[in-house]
Amino acid sequence: EGSDLYPLVRVEAVEVKGFPGGVAFHPHGVGFNPQTREIYVVNHAYDEGGERVDIFILQDPEEGSTDAIAVTYSRSVQSPLFHYGTLDNIQPLHSGGFVVSTSRAWPDTPTGRSLVSEVLHAVKLLLFQKEAKVIFCPNSGDCNILIDTMYLAQGLALDGEGNLWVNDVISKTIDIYTTPSKTDESNTFTKVETLHVPHCVTSIRYSYETQEMLLVGTPRLIDTLEWQYHNSQSSPSSTIIAHAGTKRITKSLVLKGDQLSGISTAVMVPGSSWAIYGSWADKGILLCELIRYY
Repeated sequence: EGSDLYPLVRVEAVEVKGFPGGVAFHPHGVGFNPQTREIYVVNHAYDEGGERVDIFILQDPEEGSTDAIAVTYSRSVQSPLFHYGTLDNIQPLHSGGFVVSTSRAWPDTPTGRSLVSEVLHAVKLLLFQKEAKVIFCPNSGDCNILIDTMYLAQGLALDGEGNLWVNDVISKTIDIYTTPSKTDESNTFTKVETLHVPHCVTSIRYSYETQEMLLVGTPRLIDTLEWQYHNSQSSPSSTIIAHAGTKRITKSLVLKGDQLSGISTAVMVPGSSWAIYGSWADKGILLCELIRYY
């Protein structure tokens, strides 16, 4: 019945209305702006539309209605900075516009990912070349590079004060930036702090209720390889909880991957102590209660 012991989670397909014909839809990162009810979606459309961000308006069914949730296509953003297959996470900003991270050191081909692009991507990472970028796209004007000093940028999230959290998977750091206000025409971002985390973070989600950041990723490489040597059918993941106000890590744990392998993202369930985990490897979700000792 949706109690705190086992929250009610309903999984259903979302109807997409008005999406342009002739454009492929391969969604990756998703961001939501609660003020405008807009959903921002990274779309790897390759040669059937290009690398792009598609923006939709969320239409909630009326209270008591049995209608499914639907989204209506609004517009798209494309830029010469969006290379095939490189865009990853996306975060809408309170001031308008959005930031999007890139997690590929080498782009894909127009028809998709190839062995050559995979090898070149791996080589650049092994050489510790800082190829990842975070791109800022304002409401009006061209997109521009906001950060170009990371090895592999992925997770993005705004905390309750509007600060932008950006993680680098390779260096195991999270940089925190102030973001521009709606009246700041200079679109200024200022770096205020760097946090060091014990695991490789790939996803960051903020809970307004608990003022916590839920950081999901993979354990240390040596721990991951050791686990996979003994359990080849699953891939472990890590969860870190950080308090957004104090910038302190309050909990760190490892999920073995035997229930859901390849966990890549998670979100806290409002009004409960539970979190929903998603995976890049397995079809399904995992529901876990986050036990706190503080």
